[in-house]
Amino acid sequence: MTNESSLSATYATFLQRAVAVLFDCLIVSIPVLLTLGPAGFLLVYLGYRITFEACAGQATPGKRLLGIYVAHLDRSRISFRESIVRTLMSYISGAIVVGHFFYFFTPKKQALHDLVANTVVYQGTRPGSLLENWIDYLKELFGTNK
Repeated sequence: MTNESSLSATYATFLQRAVAVLFDCLIVSIPVLLTLGPAGFLLVYLGYRITFEACAGQATPGKRLLGIYVAHLDRSRISFRESIVRTLMSYISGAIVVGHFFYFFTPKKQALHDLVANTVVYQGTRPGSLLENWIDYLKELFGTNK
């Protein structure tokens, strides 16, 4: 694994992170709210974030659009389980409001959910297209990636 000190760390800005969430909500909300309602939106959005952030691209479409991605401190990909923890904790961070503001007081610009999941949001993108990364991830998830 790469040592954090050998990498030029450029952390995502608070604005980049917030705008990425807005884009992702728009992407999910249009079809889902019309068909499944608010409860359906929450479930679909949960799955959407967990899946995209754990896939090889390490970013939801909104994050990718803003040029940011989720990773461990060494920039390695997070696991499906870590993505679940991070996503569920982000809901708690949002519910208690202050969780997102940890970003302003931590050296690596981590919100509460990043600290709990041991993740960082970096500027930059991972190799491969969003679709390629997602298909590769699904193959891994279902054991068909050979």
